[in-house]
Amino acid sequence: MKRKVLFVTFLVLLVLTLSVSAWGTSTEQAAFFVGENYYTVETDMMYSMDTVPFIENDCIFVPARYFARAAGIPDSGIIWNAADRVVTIQKDGFTVSFGIGEHILYVNAEPRAISAAAVLRENRAFLPVRAIAEALGYKVTWDPEQRAVRVYAQGGGENEMIVEKVKKDLAEKKGLPLDQITVKKVESVSWPDTSLGCPEPGKMYAQVITPGCRVVLSGGGKDYVYHTGLNGTFVLCENN
Repeated sequence: MKRKVLFVTFLVLLVLTLSVSAWGTSTEQAAFFVGENYYTVETDMMYSMDTVPFIENDCIFVPARYFARAAGIPDSGIIWNAADRVVTIQKDGFTVSFGIGEHILYVNAEPRAISAAAVLRENRAFLPVRAIAEALGYKVTWDPEQRAVRVYAQGGGENEMIVEKVKKDLAEKKGLPLDQITVKKVESVSWPDTSLGCPEPGKMYAQVITPGCRVVLSGGGKDYVYHTGLNGTFVLCENN
């Protein structure tokens, strides 16, 4: 029986280790080619577009709807407000909004300055690819040979997304204005079990190493500590 428990524990640890290793390695999510009416997803799936990416003032622009689709966002998560000329992209409780011609984007209602503004061309909204990619937790590189902008998933982006989630959670739990919650610290941690270092009395937890983060937020003159784990799990550790 003891050997069986040890073997199961080993398998769980192995799965967690492989998950962290894969997440820590950048993998190509999509590629858009300047002047071409197609894009690729995970290097081997090709999809057509009814418009093409372009370069203007040294910035690469991609069509908003197709970029969102390449990131796995359904059309229902892409909203165009014609009256206000605003594009909103929603993913897993995460919202990014661009106003056409504005040098500010909003991530969960928080403003961020950007160097290039979204534009409207041929009745299509085009977004500066680096700004939208980084807002959604990706990074981009430029391939001059193929005139392609390549979009990669990365761990840093996931940390940014979980931070936005815990800020929203704190705002709801404590009744704090979201724009008055600030991030004081984000540090990587390997929790000793699935309680994420904040166990509830009387509750059982799997005794496996669980990689995650310790996030310290400040709001209303007080600090709050969140412990996070894999797959977007988190807990407000009130006793920390």
